[in-house]
Amino acid sequence: MYKDIWYKNNQNINLSIPIFERKGVYSEINNVISFLNKFKNCNYFFSCGTALGLVREGKLLDWDTDVDIDILEPTELIINNIIDNMQALGYSYLRVLKKGKRYSQIVFIKAPYHSIDFCFWYKEKYFFVNDVPETNIFKRSHPVKVYDKFKEIKIENIFFKIPSDTESYFKLLYGDDWRTPKKYTNWFKNANDLELDINFLNVLKKIIWKITNTIDRVINYN
Repeated sequence: MYKDIWYKNNQNINLSIPIFERKGVYSEINNVISFLNKFKNCNYFFSCGTALGLVREGKLLDWDTDVDIDILEPTELIINNIIDNMQALGYSYLRVLKKGKRYSQIVFIKAPYHSIDFCFWYKEKYFFVNDVPETNIFKRSHPVKVYDKFKEIKIENIFFKIPSDTESYFKLLYGDDWRTPKKYTNWFKNANDLELDINFLNVLKKIIWKITNTIDRVINYN
């Protein structure tokens, strides 16, 4: 089953403030890169909207509200080291999502408005899969070949690691018109990298998660 924990934002961190109004974002990212580069066999890269802004705009997207980092085939040691280092930098949990013993996502936050979202991908035959229950009857699935090679791009004197074949990567995520700027209010409705999840048991777990999650929200609202 999924274990999905959302933590209360007791520090009154304002995550609605867009990137272009935030100070110190690049410095925070550089601190994270510094410790990630020290880990042996840590296959990390900047992903999704973060990578899109870096490639298309030459900067982080103005309206974005978090920084996306993906890890391929993380070990328990790597994830524990990420947690330890993020906490040492003053970050706390916003969300921790696991399926069984596997982490799918950890979102870290830090006052006054910093948010760094780690997603974890696991190899299944010829694909990397990131299993989050919001996808319902689908799953996020990327061909292994998309991650054959990586490159670094230098922005604000920081070296950002991203997939080398940016054309294939962004088409996979956003479609052929990935170069056209647009804002997404719901990532799932606009996701282009979903495929039908044919594992009935897995779909059932997602349905149970959705029911439980809805009940929890109603209880907390009341």
